[in-house]
Amino acid sequence: MRLNIHNLQEVSNLHNRINMEMGDLLKYTSYKEYESILTNDLVYGIFDGELIGFITLQENSDVLNQVDLINSVYLKNVIIDPDYRRRGVFSRLLDEAIDELPDMDIDYLVCTIAEENMGSIRAFEKYGFTYYKKAKVHDELDRLIYTYKLKK
Repeated sequence: MRLNIHNLQEVSNLHNRINMEMGDLLKYTSYKEYESILTNDLVYGIFDGELIGFITLQENSDVLNQVDLINSVYLKNVIIDPDYRRRGVFSRLLDEAIDELPDMDIDYLVCTIAEENMGSIRAFEKYGFTYYKKAKVHDELDRLIYTYKLKK
């Protein structure tokens, strides 16, 4: 389901829960930042009583400057409750977003993955993403860029 500003508390709660479990490995995101994300970006979530996962897509990102693909959107993050990992939530989130994107004239999803994050690499490749190139993105971090061509 597409999330909006009315889901602000749920999005913040899930991210904070994961941060506590991972020892703050995720970038800290303030309530104000989530407010901006839910207002300006495309955010999709899945619920099982409470929010168990969400993805954020950005139509304007410096990462998109790294690829020569027209009509692309950047998959900024995937946040899934650890209790729901390896249960199809990742695929369901992508399926839901992808269903809407062709109507928005989007042809490609673009994501970045840390080289050492083998779990994410496997998940994205299993879904159908392909390696595009290695590049410095965000704060000059080396990341692998993966792309996914939407089927129309």
